[in-house]
Amino acid sequence: MQSGKLRKTIIIEKCTPTKGEDGQRVEVWSTFKTRKATKATEKGFQHNIMDRQQAVTTTLWYIRKTDGINHKMRVNYNGKYYYLFQEPTADVRDARLSVLRTKEDSDA
Repeated sequence: MQSGKLRKTIIIEKCTPTKGEDGQRVEVWSTFKTRKATKATEKGFQHNIMDRQQAVTTTLWYIRKTDGINHKMRVNYNGKYYYLFQEPTADVRDARLSVLRTKEDSDA
């Protein structure tokens, strides 16, 4: 991948479950890495869950190879969250992150 195509700055976040004041589990997201990336929308679809329509988009983020990324992380781009659903695929220099984004994620 040409470095000139990596124009967007993304934050890869990891979840650290902690206990809140009342003893319940609370998910705290913290920055894992900040990377330059390029984005490509692969496909989108809608489905009904309990009489409610939900739109889902599968997006590919291309970044330089980064160790330590797993499917329990998410990508934060301008306040929009993209959740990884598989381990990143990587060749010698580049990595491809496959992520899901639902309509509700854009509202967060």
